[in-house]
Amino acid sequence: MTARVGRFALVVLTALAAVGCARPSWTDPETSKGSREWPHPIAPPGVPTGKGAGPPLAAWLAPLLGRPAAELFPASGTCLGNTDGLQTRFMGGRGASRVVGWAWDPATKAPVGRVILTDEGGRIVGGGETGYSREDVAAAMPAVASTTTGWAAFTSRISGRVGAYGIVDGGRALCSLAGAEL
Repeated sequence: MTARVGRFALVVLTALAAVGCARPSWTDPETSKGSREWPHPIAPPGVPTGKGAGPPLAAWLAPLLGRPAAELFPASGTCLGNTDGLQTRFMGGRGASRVVGWAWDPATKAPVGRVILTDEGGRIVGGGETGYSREDVAAAMPAVASTTTGWAAFTSRISGRVGAYGIVDGGRALCSLAGAEL
């Protein structure tokens, strides 16, 4: 009788172990009811959202995307400026982000013309241009003689940190504009 109970217990334990080692149903593509679509991006609290996937990136940026910024712009330049932060999160498709700030080139006494965004590894992931009104900057900084130092840059990234850099010295150098957490 004891041997019979022992065998029964062994069979039960083996069956329980097999069930415990079975593949979870949510990992099986045939039985999983989960969505196969990319998850929709979520905007941080207080960040406005835009419909659609965001505007297309500027044409001048296309050959730069994915390349190391230090390779394309080996020199270090000087500018005044900053990144204000993430302004808009676009919720369509895989999502996109609009980062804003201001930039002034003291060497040319003009707003920095273009801005690039880089990922944590220094690769270019977005960019934009200046020309947006920033009367607050000109009012607070006498050295800045323009009210159009504002910039807006776009990236298809929706998370992580991006570095922001102004392109100066005739397109040969970058100056740091800090960056933003997406």
